[in-house]
Amino acid sequence: MTDSAADFLRVGLLGFGRCGAVHAQAWRDCPGVQLTCACDPDNVAQRCAEEMGIPAFTDVDEMLESAPLDAVCICTPPSSHSQLAARCLKRGLHVLCEKPLTTDLASAQHLWEVAADAGRKLVVSSKFRHVPELRVARELVRSGEIGVVKSFRIEFAAFVPMADRWNSRRPISGGGVIMDNGWHAFDLVHFLFGGIRAVRARLGDRPQGLEVEESASIDIVAAGGETGQAVLSWSLPPGGDEYVSIHGVRGSVHVGWKQSYLERRAAEALVFGNTYDKAGAHRRMMAAFREVIAGRQEPWISWEEILGITAAVEAAYRSHSSQSEETVGGPLRLAAVE
Repeated sequence: MTDSAADFLRVGLLGFGRCGAVHAQAWRDCPGVQLTCACDPDNVAQRCAEEMGIPAFTDVDEMLESAPLDAVCICTPPSSHSQLAARCLKRGLHVLCEKPLTTDLASAQHLWEVAADAGRKLVVSSKFRHVPELRVARELVRSGEIGVVKSFRIEFAAFVPMADRWNSRRPISGGGVIMDNGWHAFDLVHFLFGGIRAVRARLGDRPQGLEVEESASIDIVAAGGETGQAVLSWSLPPGGDEYVSIHGVRGSVHVGWKQSYLERRAAEALVFGNTYDKAGAHRRMMAAFREVIAGRQEPWISWEEILGITAAVEAAYRSHSSQSEETVGGPLRLAAVE
């Protein structure tokens, strides 16, 4: 954090659509942060920002040159992430970027080098790592509460009309539900099990008629050999309340939108945590980002994990093309910058 931000962090928000509005409210609720300005070329988005009392720009360079900033938060469509992040890092700004960081692994590796050269923090917005119930689930697994993990299931499925959203336009989004919710699923595999060895993806039907995939079922081999599945869809209803279930030889852990619980043999289920709180997860993430910039804590997601998740997304698309299991890869390149 710069000297001028000793008392508060001055943040500029790039993109004020659905995601940007959520981030804006979380920044405004975060102590020690001043949401200085926003930038979006869309008139409706600008009005939304101004209604929240946030000065709005239409041009990124104008905002960066005229607004006093210490960091930016990027909430634009994925195709613009790499260019915007690099531009801001080279200006000496820290960056919190919405997922996916980039739509390809080579661009993510390049941004690692740009951030290292600039001496600035670049962190990916990973809201589920800030959900308390998932942290409890990880500790239950790591402590051996359910024994050796036999299988897991991660599901992000709901019918969401996407035809009028940028997510359905491949040049802007970089892909469909795998690029979108697949990033969350692979992030959770890294968070819970330490990484991904291989994936096999099968795409579902496209009842909405989108040019990108609307549904996918992905078999996953995690770092420790744990096997599971990610079910992703914009066009199918959820299979139940749980979006993460982990089954071990002595019990299971379930994390749901409304309830989370531990099941053990011959014992009553132990309920823990609360309902999913999207706003709370974002507030905790923004507060953590300020602590990262201040040097008081490490980023909640490492660069090895960011590259590993990006590589898993690429491998899932390769798997669909090859109709076979694809290895996510060996050691990812981080040694280019000391």
